[in-house]
Amino acid sequence: MPIKWFLSPKGERVDFDAAPAYFEDAGIMPGYAVKAILEDLDTKPSFHVRPSDVNPKFTCRRQRVWQTRHDYGVSPLDLEAMDEGSALHAKYKTDEIEVPAADSQQERLDVCGVPTRGRIDWLLPDRIEDLKTSSPFWITKYGPKGSGVKPWVEVWEPDPKEDIEGWKIQLSIYRVLLEKSGYPAPTKGRVWKRWSGVKTDKSVRWRKFDFDLLDENGLEVRVGQWMRDLNKGLSKAETDIEAWKDTPADGRKMIGSKGNYWACDRCPLKDACFRHEQLEVF
Repeated sequence: MPIKWFLSPKGERVDFDAAPAYFEDAGIMPGYAVKAILEDLDTKPSFHVRPSDVNPKFTCRRQRVWQTRHDYGVSPLDLEAMDEGSALHAKYKTDEIEVPAADSQQERLDVCGVPTRGRIDWLLPDRIEDLKTSSPFWITKYGPKGSGVKPWVEVWEPDPKEDIEGWKIQLSIYRVLLEKSGYPAPTKGRVWKRWSGVKTDKSVRWRKFDFDLLDENGLEVRVGQWMRDLNKGLSKAETDIEAWKDTPADGRKMIGSKGNYWACDRCPLKDACFRHEQLEVF
């Protein structure tokens, strides 16, 4: 994705050259951490659907298409979490199995009508296994007014049902890719989710989730059309900078308990997206 600058806590643009000194002087994060993020930053746009993209509950197709052709900025703190996940994958020595294999004659294989390839964390005889990392959910709570009770932080783990459905789709795509590559494909999936910074007695750092994988027919029912719409938008974006306008905006389907479009809050496309459909910007 073409990330071209960083954003300060106030939303101001910070050029890459100035970023290490800026964030260190502001006491936000050390300059060497910013430099490490810059070294790993991939600014090449991807016009192909990736298995990790296919999570209709948490991926907005329109945003994904827009990001392939538009420059934008993000907070380095957001990217740091991704670096932490990459470091853990390296530490735990993932298998990093590519399907199709890098030396295969086929660069991608068809899944639900979409050219696809993937990278499997661990492939075991009885299951496909994946590592996910996440920061904890937390909220500051206060005692009754005038009680003198000091505020405290409560940490919790949200209902994992939505996550499991997305993981099942991703790992099922790997299963289909394995089958079409001529390899034995397990029908079981497992995700280990590791929470960073969880320190309360009520929370645990690791959680294990086991589930059955879908075959291609099952994927077609769940996400076939969704994948084709995303692929159509990404393919069109190669030659049309306005391709995002014809791509569904999934983010606005994810409305939080307070009525705000929580999936859109930090999207760099938000203003243009809402103007395009003449919706009121919250």
